[in-house]
Amino acid sequence: MDVTATPDPDPARDSAAVANALADLVERARASFLLRADTIEGDAAALLEGGLSEPMRAEAEREAHKLAGAAGTFGLHRASDLARELELLLSDLHAHTVAASHALELVEALGRELRDGGRTETGAG
Repeated sequence: MDVTATPDPDPARDSAAVANALADLVERARASFLLRADTIEGDAAALLEGGLSEPMRAEAEREAHKLAGAAGTFGLHRASDLARELELLLSDLHAHTVAASHALELVEALGRELRDGGRTETGAG
């Protein structure tokens, strides 16, 4: 037996360090998600006012796509579902008020989910 070997690291300390690092990562991701949701919300508002250009629509669709995947990766399944629905709506959009109104409802729900951190999730998904 090698008596000069370094002792095993403290598992509790290592677990706490990992938990802190993950919590920091989740908070940075949430901030990024909220910025994406803000972009989509601005574009949805422009749509409702009749001023959504094709580049803005394409940007909102891309942001919704990225958000859907990233939110799902972080276990925010409801937010991911809402973002995916927004992506589909934006991809097949022919600028009418009903779609714009629905897009605003979705992005508002998405923002609530992201700010809440998924605490309202039922655990299903």
